[in-house]
Amino acid sequence: MAASHVAHGLGDMVVRSYRTYWYIWYVVFYTAFAVAMIVKKPREFAALIRDFPEEYARYYAIKEFRYNNITQPNRNRLLWTDPYVDGMKTGHTDAAGWCLVAAAKRGQRRLLSVVLGAPSDAARASESQKLLNYGFQAFDTVQLYQSGQAISSLPGPSPT
Repeated sequence: MAASHVAHGLGDMVVRSYRTYWYIWYVVFYTAFAVAMIVKKPREFAALIRDFPEEYARYYAIKEFRYNNITQPNRNRLLWTDPYVDGMKTGHTDAAGWCLVAAAKRGQRRLLSVVLGAPSDAARASESQKLLNYGFQAFDTVQLYQSGQAISSLPGPSPT
């Protein structure tokens, strides 16, 4: 999060002059790593998937929702093309381009892909799918030690 930046969209003068409106038009710049940490397992933030698995499963895989007779589709294209993808976050601004944080679970393994600054909606989905496929095919989860298991012990001082 150290490389992330938050700035007010109207400049510092507005922030100083209108403190009661601080929550309007904030611009946030995050690194790909920071985005993944917010989603997966930070200690400083609520880890959405880890800490709220029922809510995550309930809301993030929804392909569309309807309110007031208006249907809004989920913009994460991977929900329609990959049965293992179960959601996350999309975004687009002129400055940042097309962005997608996608989460997928195959068996007991969960991976996240973070694509920032793609040139189009289709490109962000394609690049994210490539990252997820590569991660699942090229890497395995291996447990080296049990939690709390001593790896080795150092000899203590010799008795004199």
